[in-house]
Amino acid sequence: MISWLEKPIGKSVATSARIYSRSLLRASDNQLRRQVVLLRDSLSRQKRRIFNRVQLDTACGLLIESFRRVLNIDLYDVQLEAGVALTLGRIAEVQTGEGKTFITAVPAFLFSLHGRGVHVATTNEYLCQRDYELLRPVYRTLGVTVGCLKTDASEQAKRGAYACDITYGPGYEFGFNYLRDQIRLRSEYEKRLGSDYLDRIQGRPPLQFAPVQPKRAFAIIDEADSVLIDEANTPLVLSGASAANPANVRALRAANSLALNMVKDVDFQVDRRRIKLLELGEQQAKVQLAAEDMGVLTRPWRVYILNALQAHYSFARDVDYVVQNATVTIVDQYTGRIHDERKWQNGLHQAVEVIEGLAPSLENIVEARITRQRFLQLYDMVCGLTGTASGNEADFRTFYGLSVQPFATHRPCLRRVLPARYFSRREFKAAHVVQEAIDVALASRSVLIGTRSIAEANHYATLFAAKQRSVNVLHGIQARDEAEIVAEAGQPGRITITTNLAGRGTDIQLADVVRRSGGLHVIATEYNDSARIDRQLAGRTARQGDAGSARWFASADDTIFTDHADRLVLAKRMRDSLRQIASEDGITSNRIDQQFRLLQQQLERIGFERRSRMVADDRWMESIQKVVA
Repeated sequence: MISWLEKPIGKSVATSARIYSRSLLRASDNQLRRQVVLLRDSLSRQKRRIFNRVQLDTACGLLIESFRRVLNIDLYDVQLEAGVALTLGRIAEVQTGEGKTFITAVPAFLFSLHGRGVHVATTNEYLCQRDYELLRPVYRTLGVTVGCLKTDASEQAKRGAYACDITYGPGYEFGFNYLRDQIRLRSEYEKRLGSDYLDRIQGRPPLQFAPVQPKRAFAIIDEADSVLIDEANTPLVLSGASAANPANVRALRAANSLALNMVKDVDFQVDRRRIKLLELGEQQAKVQLAAEDMGVLTRPWRVYILNALQAHYSFARDVDYVVQNATVTIVDQYTGRIHDERKWQNGLHQAVEVIEGLAPSLENIVEARITRQRFLQLYDMVCGLTGTASGNEADFRTFYGLSVQPFATHRPCLRRVLPARYFSRREFKAAHVVQEAIDVALASRSVLIGTRSIAEANHYATLFAAKQRSVNVLHGIQARDEAEIVAEAGQPGRITITTNLAGRGTDIQLADVVRRSGGLHVIATEYNDSARIDRQLAGRTARQGDAGSARWFASADDTIFTDHADRLVLAKRMRDSLRQIASEDGITSNRIDQQFRLLQQQLERIGFERRSRMVADDRWMESIQKVVA
């Protein structure tokens, strides 16, 4: 990893930059911009183009002054120190509520002075637009141009965004733009085969390919753990629609009918999301194939059966997908967001559409794909920030070559994590979740209930309605605007039910009476497979020195057990132990607390090994392609 700063820096950078910024109080905006021009010139004349200490203090001082005069914000020392650490190619662990949007501006501005373009990647388009609009005046005061990538923008608009010094955009859009350029480059190359000589003798200039995304110098990744770890198993895939095949539709419907008549553990087995046909199931498939004239199929008949079984037994509506406007769309399991641009491959998406009674859509043909690891290797420098990097240092180091540097909070954290409560059955747990939320809300506090799925969030909303208690629900398909719901979440007596908030950029502003009464109370209705995801939810409370509290509830039929008890001994043992709890009021137990931590560590190791295999496969495919080329 290349360093773009002289080292060591030390914590004094914030102090010295702040001293310099005071000398700029009477300077005009034009004088600030002149200083930026001088900085650019001095860097361009240096052989290695590395910031020395004077240049660093000057750049940070200019940014401090621009924030002060444009947004009336005085950057904290920890924000400056974390921002400078990012320019060294690190993952900065900065707790939620510490102003990561402002921290990102530090490396973005410093990198921009090299004149090679900076890509700031957010987790979604809403956050990219929000951060772009907030910081654009700050950059503009310093004479730095900034653009924003939009998924549905024209090619010309995207070229304009990339031509700026700093470009904000969703992380996936940077990857898709690269893939589109590769497809166009391949197409142009194929057109030119055999025509180069003819062009030369006829005096025509050779074709010039101008990519939309011209270069990849610096990448700053917001919510780095969500993007680089949670999303690492989902490669970026650019697809095009295939031609219609009536035989494919007949096969999908026939496979669905057969799946409905099959018996679990007699005709097939389910191992988490993997389906295995048993001997009786194989025989039924052969009989139906022989009985029906389906025509020329897109794939083997057996795959249609497996897809239909997986659609019925491995996927659940309002958990893994939602149906809106007669369309099946995928739900992100980590953030609860709806992904219109994604589809399951190899006919699985169409199998889900059939079981929902919809006409199967045309399948997508993969035109280009790249893993996030491989795409980020195309940049000269990558860095990122998140509130939950600790515990995943091996992931960042192994797959991205990035070290983790934690930063303390600006003010002491006053969060209280209350003892978790364990129950034998989900309905006992749910009753206590509802009652605790109502009791806390009555004390002029606000409550945030985190669930693992849209279906569960809706279920809790129904339970509160039965108690004649109004709540807000936030899960990506609610009727009201997300920003409006978040704005109300910090009001006294307000109860908000949500799916996982990771990557939403959510900052719940507390009313003064809520702050005085004890702050926001977070209730987690289940443990996640990763302790890091749980910490993200807890991080929504007790921010910036506010008081706040959090509690976890769990039961024997939670998702962490239904997904893993059949193949992990510890998960089975824990589930059996919870089933023996006699009291409907549940229990607290240090022993079960420790077992949950051990189980999550096991699951995180499994995830790490899965990512390692995917990277190894990606490298193998790349080596094969080089040999073929």
